[in-house]
Amino acid sequence: GVWSWTTPMPSGVYTYSFFRNCPNPMPSVSGCVAISDPGSPPWNTSGAIEPTSQVYVPSDPAFGTIDYSWQAANPVKGALVDVTYPSPQSTNPPGSHYLAVYTPPGYDPNRALPYPTLYLSHGAGGNEVDWSTQGVAGNIIDNLLASGRVQPMVVVMTNFNGISGGNTGYATDVIQNVIPYVEANYRVSNLPADRAFAGLSAGGARANTLLFNYTTTFGAYSAMSNAGGVPTASSALWQNPDLRTRLGIHIGCGYQDFIWSSTLNEMNLLTANNIPFVSDLMHGGHAWYVWRILLRDFADTMAFKHTTTTVTREGSGDRGLYDFTIAVKASTTEPAVPSGT
Repeated sequence: GVWSWTTPMPSGVYTYSFFRNCPNPMPSVSGCVAISDPGSPPWNTSGAIEPTSQVYVPSDPAFGTIDYSWQAANPVKGALVDVTYPSPQSTNPPGSHYLAVYTPPGYDPNRALPYPTLYLSHGAGGNEVDWSTQGVAGNIIDNLLASGRVQPMVVVMTNFNGISGGNTGYATDVIQNVIPYVEANYRVSNLPADRAFAGLSAGGARANTLLFNYTTTFGAYSAMSNAGGVPTASSALWQNPDLRTRLGIHIGCGYQDFIWSSTLNEMNLLTANNIPFVSDLMHGGHAWYVWRILLRDFADTMAFKHTTTTVTREGSGDRGLYDFTIAVKASTTEPAVPSGT
């Protein structure tokens, strides 16, 4: 009754589960319940429980596979907790709802400089622990911190299941319930510039709902493989001047994603309305393989990394010559003061 199976695999994180004593063969496994690996159980015992486990496959020089070690566990880890917050819009559980919260290594509740906050939304069929299990968000941020590529941040992973009102109800819950709870219980900044929001698939639609309807709530947005939430071409929402003042709009997707057309439509409309954004496109489908890369890219290159530059002309302009003073300062509360010429 003991057996093994060995196969070469590309590097990266894989999600798996067991179907114990399942009478039906794959792929239907009808009537069977997936369970996680007892040797690699989910990190949480409260809130939504993920019935899968993850394994990291390192790069193998013999096969020339890509090095995805930034997805592997780092010895210096942040902390993950599953908490509940009061939410009148929550129908399950009634009156309260789930959040998974990541705090960085060495998190200091009395830190003089408040931490920025990255808010994440899962997709359809997921929950608040998806980003920390299948998405290995904790590992990704841990490794970016260890390499000095990001500043310490708090990551808040939401759960849109059981929140009444669809995308708009979720946005209301985030603004009226989630953010106040987080800012009252963690040492985080209350400045919009120090908040970023990212969501995948149905969570990407929620990212768009926030971007186009509650624009100034967050400084930076990322819509990954979005499943909607984009205004029609004739909508007055495109004329919102605040869309052009966001510190970053990140649009990402895999070329083989079955809802790729939604991302393409959003990019075309953003371009047509002269709204600056960064596209992040790659080969891949509607899968965590893509979303893990997009999260790393968003955190590494855009979230909480923005400066403003002002140029002042001085002097009388004798002989057509002027002096200029150029000032560069951070738009976000970064630990290091940016400088430039």
